[in-house]
Amino acid sequence: MNAEVEVNAVGISTVEAVPLFHYKPGGLAARLIVYPSKWLKAPCSAPFEPCEWLTAPRSFTGFLVKVDAIRQVVSRWKTDVVVLDGVETWRFTSSFKGLGPLAARTQLLIGEPLLEGLDVIIIDLAPERLNAEMLRAVAERALLNGVWVEANLYLEEPSQREAMEAARALRGLQAPLHVHILDHKGGAPVRRLYLALTGVHWPVYIHADVYSEIDTKCPRCGTYVATRHKYTLTSLALTGEGRCPSCHARLPFKPPLRRKTDVIVARTMGSTIIYIDPRVLGGRLATSSRQDNSL
Repeated sequence: MNAEVEVNAVGISTVEAVPLFHYKPGGLAARLIVYPSKWLKAPCSAPFEPCEWLTAPRSFTGFLVKVDAIRQVVSRWKTDVVVLDGVETWRFTSSFKGLGPLAARTQLLIGEPLLEGLDVIIIDLAPERLNAEMLRAVAERALLNGVWVEANLYLEEPSQREAMEAARALRGLQAPLHVHILDHKGGAPVRRLYLALTGVHWPVYIHADVYSEIDTKCPRCGTYVATRHKYTLTSLALTGEGRCPSCHARLPFKPPLRRKTDVIVARTMGSTIIYIDPRVLGGRLATSSRQDNSL
């Protein structure tokens, strides 16, 4: 039986645009915005938080799409991972089994996520809800169970207090931390923040428009092992065993280790997501009301 799943959009992007910088670098990700009719009711305090634009009434139109139709998209594009975008999307992992390696998001709004069936857990955090103890516990448990971890912290300004709290929580773990800054306040504050964070945790990336710090240096010798432009990989200098070419330190990158993003993909896609209207995949409008966001 070809089951149906409810999705709001189907897209394709580079893995770097997720962002996943250390998981199958240079590859492609299938992006599924998952916003079921009955949804988590969560307060939001910052306008750029995922929970606000996903939980607002009538934010997205839901479509019922056959799993086989999504599988054909995944196969056609030869994606490396299927990402469930949205709020606490680990709750819907079972509906998307069999599509390939699966990544889901958590905002740690309803406790620690279940990891069964996941290959990647993406932790999205806002400073108002930064629970360092829970962040550490989730990351440790995921890595112990072979689940890849990358974390995002969304800040309005380059504030060291919240960012350092997240960095300390991840210290010593092979879990990249991405800090997204809405108002960067210029290059100097961003650079100070980056230097402070990298003194505590590695790897750290700053996403701040023209002042971003998104290249990867070997933590032992300082050699650049990966460079990026926006959300495409421009070079990867690791050995086939995932080691630094200069000092041979083993670095946490999930193979396959491509040397760069495909040229055609980089030119046509760049940092954007190419969306496919679910109706093109035979999707039909979900009949449930969009006005009730309660669980």
